[in-house]
Amino acid sequence: MTRAEQPAVAAGDGEPVLGAVEQRGIEHVPESARWGKPLNLFWMWAGAVWNVEFVVYGGLAIIIGLSFAQAVLVILIGNLSYILTGLASLQGPQAGTTAFAISRAPFGPRGNKAPSFFNWVTQVGFEVEGIALIVLAAIALTTRAGFLAGAPAKVIFIVAAIAVQAVLPLLGHAAVLRVLKWLAVPFIILFAVMAGLTASRVRLHAVPHGAGWGSLTIVLALVIAAGGLGWSENASDYSRYLPPAASRRRIVAAVALGGAVPSALLEILGAAVATGVIMSIILDNSRR
Repeated sequence: MTRAEQPAVAAGDGEPVLGAVEQRGIEHVPESARWGKPLNLFWMWAGAVWNVEFVVYGGLAIIIGLSFAQAVLVILIGNLSYILTGLASLQGPQAGTTAFAISRAPFGPRGNKAPSFFNWVTQVGFEVEGIALIVLAAIALTTRAGFLAGAPAKVIFIVAAIAVQAVLPLLGHAAVLRVLKWLAVPFIILFAVMAGLTASRVRLHAVPHGAGWGSLTIVLALVIAAGGLGWSENASDYSRYLPPAASRRRIVAAVALGGAVPSALLEILGAAVATGVIMSIILDNSRR
């Protein structure tokens, strides 16, 4: 038995120990090491999605020209795409490996190089975007607090953002699931606080006439690509720790709801906040 085939160090319930360093990359996860449940996937996706990126996506809908009502409708429809993430998660328990490895079956080892390359580019793109937005948010918040971030502070923000996203995956699947589950609760509280603080500045009729089909299509494509469709290439990476007999319906439901609910809430919050920004711009222009 190779090192990759050995079961992970387990706790009393068969679940890997939180601090155990992940021993597997794309290697097959044997059934003896499958400890996950569909509900674990709900908390994992819910915790992963609670970030500033989705607030920005919602704000872009208003900036592009959609009314708040249009933005909410497009956001709700677009986030149905997380059903695709749920369906893509069904391969993991059966194959026991990642999307990069599974795609070798239909394309072959050589033919798989092209889709794997584009998959990798997408992954890197999302990571870069996430780090950039985290750093920009940190700079904006510190500026708001009266501290003007210079070059050293920006470097610290970048290193910290990279470290947060790089260290946790090294600890393995169990650590990712547990930490993201823990983070879901404070993130929900933070969402409620943000909603309360911005409620007085929201101007839902800042863009009274709304946008045409072209802008609606652009925003819908953005929500789908940044949401369920964009995440589908990661689906099997986490579901591969579930046993093959795990309920397929529960897997789809857990992943779809875990991703769609926080995505929609954060994007709607971003759209609401953006209405206040747009109204401020309109008022400033009218005074000139």
